[in-house]
This record gives sequence, C-alpha cells and structure tokens, in this order.
Amino acid sequence: MTLAAGTALMFDGIVPLALEAVTAQPLPMQLAVINDSNDVLLTNVLMLSEKHESDDDDEVMKELHRHDLKLKLILDLLSVLLQQQNLLPTAKSVRFSGEQLAVLADDAVGIESGQAIKCSVYIDPFLPKPLLIYATACECFESEGQRWQMFNFTSLNATVQNHLEKLVFRHHRKSVAQLKRH
Repeated sequence: MTLAAGTALMFDGIVPLALEAVTAQPLPMQLAVINDSNDVLLTNVLMLSEKHESDDDDEVMKELHRHDLKLKLILDLLSVLLQQQNLLPTAKSVRFSGEQLAVLADDAVGIESGQAIKCSVYIDPFLPKPLLIYATACECFESEGQRWQMFNFTSLNATVQNHLEKLVFRHHRKSVAQLKRH
C-alpha cells in the first residue's frame, strides 16, 4: 500500500516541515539516538491525545482535567512564541503513513528521485519538537489534481514505525468522526 495509490491510512494535513538533502544516512549509533528521541516524542503526542472516560462527580478527576488544560495552554503558548520567532519551518501540506511521506512537489523543488533526505516534521502543534526521519526521494505522483513528491522512510525502527502508525490511525479516526458530525 502506498500513499500514491491512496489505499493506505494516512495523516493528511498542514504541518511545519523542513526537508534537507543529505549525502548519507547517519551512522547506526546516531540513528539509535534519533529513533529514541522520535519514540519519546511520539509517546508524548499519543499520550496527550488520549481521551479518558471520567466520572463527572469525581473531584480528583476534575482537578486532573484542569491541570491538563493548563498544561495544554502553556504548550500552545510556547508553540506560538516559537512560531513568532521563526524557529519553526513553514507549514506545508503533507501526507504520511508509517512508511512514507508525500509533500506537494512545489515544496520539494530541487529534490531528485533517489536522493537521501532528512525530514523534520512537526507533527503536533503543541510540541515544537520535530520528528526526524531519514528518507529517500521517489518519483512524483498525481492525486486530486495535485503533483506530490514521495519519500520512503529509511531510518525508522519498529517501535517508532508502530507509534507513527497509531498516530496516523488516530488522525484518521478523528477525521471520520468529524465528517460524521457534519
């Protein structure tokens, strides 16, 4: 299943993204550190997006909910400050799964098929920390009248890929729920 064929579950949205051509993949020890960092980020993103059922009469749960809202407010404000300081890259239309990333071809000008790329993807607006993924550029494809540049991930370990697939599934589930509401 590929994003080009449109059969895979995918995250489809607009997020800050930076693409950088690299001459080679990082060394295995560097990749281990990157994957550990990606694992922590994805674990935190998944944890923040979890919804817990609670008893409305439980005072402890009400207090925890208030603290949760305060924490999300602080993270949101921090993210806005970093965006104002231009520390985050420009937001771009992206599609990704646990194995691939696609960006509009106009946002990937100068990248050729087979080229090694470092992708910094800011997957959560509340956490101004990027998911770092190494990938290889593939051929462009057309979808819904737009031209997309495809990248195959080359550096994700199984744990990070599993977390990324969970994130994509949750995003898909939220999108379906929003469509049903409307």
